Amino acid sequence: MFTQVDVLHTPVLPIPTPTLDQTAYSNGPAYLKMVVSLTRNTRPINFLGLPALSVSCGYTPDGMPTSFQLVGRPFSEQVLFQLGHRYQQETRWHLDRPKDLQAEQ
Repeated sequence: MFTQVDVLHTPVLPIPTPTLDQTAYSNGPAYLKMVVSLTRNTRPINFLGLPALSVSCGYTPDGMPTSFQLVGRPFSEQVLFQLGHRYQQETRWHLDRPKDLQAEQ
């Protein structure tokens, strides 16, 4: 794939960001299903040893933070950092706080 592209852009999570209550399974099939679901987009990248950068990019409709990941060729961390930095220069997502935390200020 990296013979044709420099960076792959994917969501970090394949599902809306769950709340802490939604992830509070202690064991059993529900816990395993949740872990598999939450790591579906990041686990293969980690297994392959590819560099990846998670970048905040907004909120779900219920106010949970969401992000995308940039995946690069081996040893291309500098390119990922440059792209992530450029995105943050053009947006404010990395400066915003979830609504629950804004009330605490």
